[in-house]
Amino acid sequence: MTGLAPRLSTALLIALCACVPTLDDSVSFDVVAVVDVGLNPHQIAFSQSGDLAYIAAAGSDRITVVDVATHTVTGRLDVPDAPLGVALLPNGGIAVTRFGADEVVRFDAGADEPSARVTTGGAPSLLAGPLPSGELLVAVEQADLVWFLDSDGFTLTRSYD
Repeated sequence: MTGLAPRLSTALLIALCACVPTLDDSVSFDVVAVVDVGLNPHQIAFSQSGDLAYIAAAGSDRITVVDVATHTVTGRLDVPDAPLGVALLPNGGIAVTRFGADEVVRFDAGADEPSARVTTGGAPSLLAGPLPSGELLVAVEQADLVWFLDSDGFTLTRSYD
């Protein structure tokens, strides 16, 4: 590699920033930590207490868990087929979209394997919620629709396009 500039790691990094107000009411950010969360991070969800961040890293086929206070990776969950979305469930588990597998999977707290699966019919990407009803919204790109997912029964209840 002589004569070539050093290359950065292929893993994307997430920078944790601190907000610093300025005199003119604008906001600037200072990098306080850089954490390797994997390739192509897409969605982040926080625990109810805000102490843990769950990041869907589609290019690394995993969910990375980061301790927000210490800026350290505390866990990784292998999820094949490009996990794009992640959401916490009221029971303490997580829901994860698998873009390449046309499904959303549920992982119970502490589990390494999915406890439930639901097929969405075409490349699910991001999740929103839970809504006050306990449902999640699942964006399904190739089907051009949004599903409502009952987080308790882990079933698709209705959709709109």
